[in-house]
Amino acid sequence: MLRTSWRKISTMTIFWWLLLLILTFNIRFYLVFLPNEEKMFGDSKAILACSNFKDTGFPWKCTDYLYGRFLRELLGQVTFLHSHTNVVIFITLSIFLLFVAHLLTTLQTFQQQVLGLVLFLSPAMALLVQRANLDILIFTLSWLAIRLFLRGRISLSLFIAFLASSFKIYPMALFLLLVGIALFKEVSAKAKIFWVLLTVFALWSALIDIRNIPWLPSDARNSFGLRIFGEYFTYLFSGSGYQMFPLFGIFLGVLIFIFIIAPIISAKFYSYFPKYEVSLESTIWLLYFLAIFASGISIDYRLLFLLPSLNLMTELNKQMRYVVTILFVLSFYLSYPFEILQVFGDIALFMLLSFNIVLLYKNRESFFRQTNLWRSSPS
Repeated sequence: MLRTSWRKISTMTIFWWLLLLILTFNIRFYLVFLPNEEKMFGDSKAILACSNFKDTGFPWKCTDYLYGRFLRELLGQVTFLHSHTNVVIFITLSIFLLFVAHLLTTLQTFQQQVLGLVLFLSPAMALLVQRANLDILIFTLSWLAIRLFLRGRISLSLFIAFLASSFKIYPMALFLLLVGIALFKEVSAKAKIFWVLLTVFALWSALIDIRNIPWLPSDARNSFGLRIFGEYFTYLFSGSGYQMFPLFGIFLGVLIFIFIIAPIISAKFYSYFPKYEVSLESTIWLLYFLAIFASGISIDYRLLFLLPSLNLMTELNKQMRYVVTILFVLSFYLSYPFEILQVFGDIALFMLLSFNIVLLYKNRESFFRQTNLWRSSPS
């Protein structure tokens, strides 16, 4: 029976993967939302150009490119690939789409799978695919790290999460989250020492990258996050602006969450959130996304990291499923390139995250019970 189930999952994964390949490389669905974007796979080509790849057609001053320092150095050593820019990009995107296809397959209902595909076809995901941004590799590494972590391969999982954080700063949130859960476990002292040392090294590496934050793009029209609400007012009058002071932005975001969550947990509406065994994997993804969201400059295509939490809505009653589905669609579609309309997408995203926070709060006991999942497993 297990073999039959695995065969069914494999078949459905291949089906979704082929469909995503067709949409990405033939129909190019992103042209619906990004008609003025001329440089295909520009972000990937920038990294490859900085790694001495040929035929990228991308003039770039590598000293100005902030992301993926470790990756660029690694790619620079694989000289046999330097004449095959398009092949490398095709393989990278195909592997990423394979993970997305598997994600769609493992969603528990067909309705969720359809919703997942609809969200993948959104402007936010169109921007990710069109740019072939480094986030596709980070998502793939994050998926591997979480899956290995839940199977007891803790040290390998933490190393992969650390590797992802060497490309951009925000995956550090996943690394610290997994370290926190791992240290909570009753495992060997040697393993804990290794994880603590790796954490110190990771934080030191992050501090080096933090120096580059002032040079990061501050254009909020294709971003979301806690800082962005102070920017909408400047766009109304001038069409441009800069990110607000980070601490004030976080404070504003916390106030918005409190404003939304307070009436939910104090009214009869709270009864719409059932008690059930929440998915540990989906919960980790949601907490990971909350940290990404709180980082302030969170580009739209990082909504990708919210997709694995779709399974959290499986047990909701019919009315709540409709509400959460609408909020998902608004969050993904009222984004780039709709500029000022994105404020409504961000409000929907705040509500969506608030609903999920309340859901996790009501089911917190089942979450902590699941932390015994691999207590006896080797690290």
